[in-house]
Amino acid sequence: MTQDEILRAIEKGRFFPVTGTNTYVGTSSASFPKVKSYSARRSFYLLIGSTNTGASTLNIDGVGAGNIYKFGNQPVAAGDLPANNIVEVVYDGTNFQAVGGGIIFAFINQRINSAASNFSQTII
Repeated sequence: MTQDEILRAIEKGRFFPVTGTNTYVGTSSASFPKVKSYSARRSFYLLIGSTNTGASTLNIDGVGAGNIYKFGNQPVAAGDLPANNIVEVVYDGTNFQAVGGGIIFAFINQRINSAASNFSQTII
């Protein structure tokens, strides 16, 4: 996420530092109106405080907790929401879908580690 994208998200009240581990809570800044409901296709940018250790939920401004999924129907796995990273989630009408940021890096990292474990090289 570029610096300009972060600034636009902040300006629109869609940027939330979140606390907790696996049960994430975000609160609107005092200078922005509180989120009163989640609407389908609305995106939120989360600054993750603690890396998740498994399936996770998100509750913004006390609206109610929703599951955080990836790739449509898979709960996020341990490490998909890394601390100190910005993760974009989109509400799909039922759950939050992690679509960018830390989730992408975690997926790539998983693939690299998997490939590395299957690779061996002998140096003469």
